[in-house]
Amino acid sequence: MADKSAFLSEAWAVALQEEAQRVLNQRPWADVTIFSYIERFTHAPDPGSEDKRPGYRLDIVNGRVRVRLGVGEHETANAVLVMDHDAAHATLTVRSGPEMDALAQLAFEEGKMQLIGSFDGMPLDMAALHDAMLDRTFTEIPPGNGIA
Repeated sequence: MADKSAFLSEAWAVALQEEAQRVLNQRPWADVTIFSYIERFTHAPDPGSEDKRPGYRLDIVNGRVRVRLGVGEHETANAVLVMDHDAAHATLTVRSGPEMDALAQLAFEEGKMQLIGSFDGMPLDMAALHDAMLDRTFTEIPPGNGIA
């Protein structure tokens, strides 16, 4: 098993790029696809600056994946998922399936998740990528939240 990294760390971004490339390589038609995806996190402990908010950009161009940490406030992509930081952390221990679907639905209903754009044309199996990243991500619980 590969090493685990902290969510949104540089090592995590490398792992995300590796796993996304692996998942993409399983789809033979993906080498002619261009697609950009952003996840931007609100209410993060470190809000960053207007040109580098917490999150990442994943670009797919002709079968190659590139990941960059930090997302501009007004940066656009085919699909932009804006998600509350705590809601994002809640998904880091849940595999794809009914429980994950319920978490996402609740986040949308509570206004903690918003999709701008569309996943139409996304060549990645996002469920497979999510599950692969669960095996490569560890989380640290911030101090002062009442958990001993």
